[in-house]
Amino acid sequence: MKRPPIDAPASDWLVYGDSLQTTGDPRGELVSLSHAVAEGKASADVRDALVERHAEAVLGPAIAAKRAAYRFGWKYCLLDSVEIRVTRDDDAGELVGAVLKSPAAEELRELVIVGVGNGVNLAKAVYELEVERVPPRLSSIALVDETAAKASMLVSRDFDPGANLVALGPLQGLWKLPLQHLRLEVADAHQVELGTIDAPELRSFTLRDLRFGEGPDVIGALERANMPKLEELELRLVEEFGANIVAEDNPYVPVYSDDEDFEDRYDEAEDGENYNPIDWTQLEGLLRKLRDLPLRRLALTSFDNWESLLETIGRVGLPRTLKELDLSDSSFDEAAAAWVTKHPELVRHLERLVIERVSLDDPARLALLAKVGPQIVHSSDGAPTYRYVVGSE
Repeated sequence: MKRPPIDAPASDWLVYGDSLQTTGDPRGELVSLSHAVAEGKASADVRDALVERHAEAVLGPAIAAKRAAYRFGWKYCLLDSVEIRVTRDDDAGELVGAVLKSPAAEELRELVIVGVGNGVNLAKAVYELEVERVPPRLSSIALVDETAAKASMLVSRDFDPGANLVALGPLQGLWKLPLQHLRLEVADAHQVELGTIDAPELRSFTLRDLRFGEGPDVIGALERANMPKLEELELRLVEEFGANIVAEDNPYVPVYSDDEDFEDRYDEAEDGENYNPIDWTQLEGLLRKLRDLPLRRLALTSFDNWESLLETIGRVGLPRTLKELDLSDSSFDEAAAAWVTKHPELVRHLERLVIERVSLDDPARLALLAKVGPQIVHSSDGAPTYRYVVGSE
């Protein structure tokens, strides 16, 4: 029986699965189990056990031989998403190539490449995507430094941190793909090489980092980019703090707490102080570009200098298409709320103003802010959550 289109009704796929089972093809049972998992009627463990027993037949020999490096998301008997976990001992290009050559990946929609540990270079993975034939539906890619994604702060004894544990390499080749969604999670945003962005189908761009700071190339790359269909932009604007001895809390790489005498001197440790707040006028050109795009969600998070950021937004204005402005994980406090209350025209057209995990905790000030217009999504947690701290000892 001919395989139905990927978006055909489930009934067509179940009939197709039955026809496969009559020939002893394990993909037939996989169709049934995947549908049952999606409907909440079966455990994913049962489906995954079937894939493990018949890995080569279902996935193809190349990907089956290294299947411990992958996490699979299924739609019927085909891969819908794949997470590739790359260590320093792996050939990242080989792992990506095995996915692209798998017969189960013909309708692959999402690929997440995760660097695990230290000394990982994902450049070969990006190159493989550039030179190999990719599935036509592949529209979402994420490149993730797992340690950075789990950390809350980047700490350095110098004015620049060391090399990221996971290097992404030049990303210019990604723009040859018909990408709709790109997510990058790194430690130091200054080490990201976006190249010249020519992405006519891009709908969302996300950069989550532990240091954004002054003038990373990503700002210029986005300002010059061709991305006429962009609907979502998320930038984590982590600023620089200074301390003598840093009180490390979930650091990317422990610097001070690894010292043998740190415990004896912990009473001297500091959270850090922002001695030189970032001038966010550096975002002005990008914000002006966004006004001409069909942007629906803008997330500018983890900043400390709210005055500079809000005044820059106020000068430029927001896209009229914007529905959600997210200023979470930041030093958005009572004074910031007062500023927005005095400039209601800036946010009145929004549906949601998201200020979760922020410094604002005054109920009266929050009540005044709620009268401005958009729905306020709020929680208080003494932010900014993410920090880059330079220790000076």
